[in-house]
Amino acid sequence: MKSTQKILPFILTAMAVLGFNSCSKEEGKGGNAAIQGYVYNIINDGDIVSDGMGGWKFGLDTVKALDKSVFIVYGGGIGEYDDKTVTNGYGYYKFDFLRSGDYTIYAIGDSSDAKKASFRNISIGSSGTHTVKNIYLENGKNANCSGVIGCIKAKYSSETDFVTGIGVRVYIKNINGGEQNDTRTDNEGNFRFARLQPHTKYTVWAESESKKNGAIEAVGYEVETGSKGTIINKTDSPIEVKIY
Repeated sequence: MKSTQKILPFILTAMAVLGFNSCSKEEGKGGNAAIQGYVYNIINDGDIVSDGMGGWKFGLDTVKALDKSVFIVYGGGIGEYDDKTVTNGYGYYKFDFLRSGDYTIYAIGDSSDAKKASFRNISIGSSGTHTVKNIYLENGKNANCSGVIGCIKAKYSSETDFVTGIGVRVYIKNINGGEQNDTRTDNEGNFRFARLQPHTKYTVWAESESKKNGAIEAVGYEVETGSKGTIINKTDSPIEVKIY
């Protein structure tokens, strides 16, 4: 009887320790749960199109992200990743054999302007497959940029009034320096500039010719872009040029 009394407390202590450890396992591999989801690319190459309501917007195309690396952080947070996988042809990914707890899932966009990660946080139980919200990544040459749209009115030698300026070359330059870019107006006399820095002042101009001596004068205005993804509409303030 004495030996039983001596062994029993030891057994109970050992069971308590084992039970405590089994309930305090950290997040990571070794469990019966899974996390799944989808990744999409939002392609923004700077095409400025009508929004159907008299305004303008960037033409965006959302496509499934194929062969995109997806990362997982055990315990949540945004620290160094603990494991990674790759999306399939449907933009789908899955992390198997996880223990219960908190996790962070993220992927990184391939924008030419800035590589930006998109994060999703999730808490899971000890079993089952848990789905996180779709991950959308900004991609394309215009990602994180702004735009300007304007128009040209032209007076040609055969015209007495200013009419729609078709095919007129228009220029733009950051007033703080940098490269000068140009484009031509479309059949409605509109010109579009995308891939511009947000909240930045630019000079926009076209060349106007003097009928008297053929001298060329720059005619235009200064415009400040808005926040990323926005387009400043200057079509109500046309640039008027003379072309002889």
